[in-house]
Parts: sequence; C-alpha cells; structure tokens
Amino acid sequence: MKLALLISIAVTVTYCKGPVFVEELEALVKTKKDKLALRRLAEDVYMTRSEKSKRLGAILSHLPKDLQNKYKDAVNKEKQKIKKHLQLQKAAAKKWGYARLLSKVEAIDTDMSISDSEAEKLEVELVKTLTPTQHQYYEEMRIAKKGKAKRKAGNACGTSISLVIFSACVFIFR
Repeated sequence: MKLALLISIAVTVTYCKGPVFVEELEALVKTKKDKLALRRLAEDVYMTRSEKSKRLGAILSHLPKDLQNKYKDAVNKEKQKIKKHLQLQKAAAKKWGYARLLSKVEAIDTDMSISDSEAEKLEVELVKTLTPTQHQYYEEMRIAKKGKAKRKAGNACGTSISLVIFSACVFIFR
C-alpha cells in the first residue's frame, strides 16, 4: 500500500510538471500570435522536450527583456516548489525503502530526450509494478475519470490524478 501511495504522490508531483515551462510564458505574453504558438507547443505531446525547449527559447528571445525576466522568475519559483515537494518525497521514500522507485520517476520527469507521450508510457510501465488488485482499482478509477471529462491534449496529469484517487480508495477499503 505504501508503494502505491508513494507512486501516486511522486508521479503527481513530479510528472504533472515537466521540465519545459511553456505555460508560465503563455500566462505572461499578450499577443494572440504568441499565445497560440505557446499553446500549440504545450499541447504537442509527441515533440521531444529538448525540441520544445529550443522552440520556447526562440519565442522567448523575441520578447522584451522585462518579460523574459518575469518568465525566468516564474520558472524559478515553480522549480523551487517542485524541489521542495521532491525533498519531502525523497525523505518519505528513504524512510519506506522506495528511494529507487522515486529516482525512476524523477529521471522520467527530467529526461529532455523524450516526449511527454513517451514519459506517460514510462509512467504506465511504473504502474504495471502494482499488484493485480491494485492495478484493477487503478484501471477502474482511470475509466471513471475519462467518462467524466475528456483529457485535454498535453495533459499528463489525468493518469496521475486517477492514481491518487485509486491509492486513497485502496488505503480506505483495505
């Protein structure tokens, strides 16, 4: 059970926010053209993260310096939040003996050579380490979640949120 809770929390915290911070810039730009370009970039789940980062850099380089500085501040703030959560996760993982699993999640999250789609596939592989009963609960929660609201393109958090719900149910009903 602790393994399922750790996976759900770690995957939700680290995977929901990938290593390319497109949304932070999208929130700052004013023109429709820039917003559209950034939205397309954010929603492209098949482009490698390194390519996304390059394209983001190209868009950023054409923007005013004050906007670039605001973006850098927003990214640094977001990275600090993620770092703080990850430190808490690592402490719990070490205590429960799941540090290796958390390292795998962190490696997926920071791998710039893969796309968000590939990262989600790797997450699914981690989910396969669950017991058959846990996996059944997970699938039921995932199907229920998809029935209520269709997942947005580029939204890698749906699976993780389902996993958190599943973990809570397993914990409560065991």
